[in-house]
Amino acid sequence: MTIYLISDNHFGADQVIEYFHRINPETNELFSDVHEMDAFMIRKWNGVVGKDDTAIYLGDFT
Repeated sequence: MTIYLISDNHFGADQVIEYFHRINPETNELFSDVHEMDAFMIRKWNGVVGKDDTAIYLGDFT
């Protein structure tokens, strides 16, 4: 079991694409919309964090 600390996901926040996470690091292209960015973050998270791990959210989930 691993413990992860995370904050500031800002799921569903269109302005995050505008100001911070514009580029998909896998394609080096702009995310087309917030849904694509959210799906990317969830996919990457699920590829690292396992079902027996603990995630502690410190704030700004959405």
